[in-house]
Amino acid sequence: MRFAAVVTVSLLSSCAVPASDDSRSVARYRDAGVNASGARTLLFENIQSELDATQRGIFAFKSGNYQIARASFRMAADAGDPAAQTMLALMYSNGYGVEVSKPNAAYWYRRAADQGHGIALTNLGFMQYHGDGIPLEREEALRLFRKASLGGEGKAQVFLGGVLVQEGFEEQNQEKVDEGIFWLAQADDAGVEDADLILTLALQTIHDSLVQWCVGAIGGIGACVCIDEEFPGGLFELSRKIRSLPRRSQKEEFLISNQDTLQKCIIENLD
Repeated sequence: MRFAAVVTVSLLSSCAVPASDDSRSVARYRDAGVNASGARTLLFENIQSELDATQRGIFAFKSGNYQIARASFRMAADAGDPAAQTMLALMYSNGYGVEVSKPNAAYWYRRAADQGHGIALTNLGFMQYHGDGIPLEREEALRLFRKASLGGEGKAQVFLGGVLVQEGFEEQNQEKVDEGIFWLAQADDAGVEDADLILTLALQTIHDSLVQWCVGAIGGIGACVCIDEEFPGGLFELSRKIRSLPRRSQKEEFLISNQDTLQKCIIENLD
């Protein structure tokens, strides 16, 4: 089962503008001979200009006027606005009013991602993970997904969770599977689209693999179904507990401490 489904990220509803470093900008104007009051006025006008350019770009983009949108986004992007940088990257990535240029898209996504913009982090990570017009860099992509996920970006949580569950199964790495389930659950709790479906598929696959593991160890499907129902937390918790104990002697002690439930299920389901 492939959990890392392609995630289409919409940017139009999330064009946040981070706060500027007011004191540093004021100092720059003061060094140029402008007093503090004048510096703050110029700074406000500069920020307002960036905001206006970004909003003009969004309006033009929604209206299908891509030339004005690109010019407006470029103005604000050059001034450092991460929302405009992200939108400009989107235009280059999809060919809205420009020739498709994945390197240009990656450049502008990276500038916005360096400022912590969640959508830029997610989209750049997606490009790197798939080698979409830029070099394949999966470890770096996962780093970007984690950073975006920690910032609450739901699409990043869904993709990261799916990738980790898939890789965890392929590598038999329980820690990766657990982390993947955590991020999918986070996205599901926030109501992110597709999170519930991918989480359900992941949990079902985990459960199926645990049943197979149990049948291989005990030899009967009925006994395993019984254990899943009778043991606190089911086969999932039983497997987690056994795998978490480093020594064989500890595993044996744990099984002995729960032998009543285990033996009951085995005896009741003897053929």
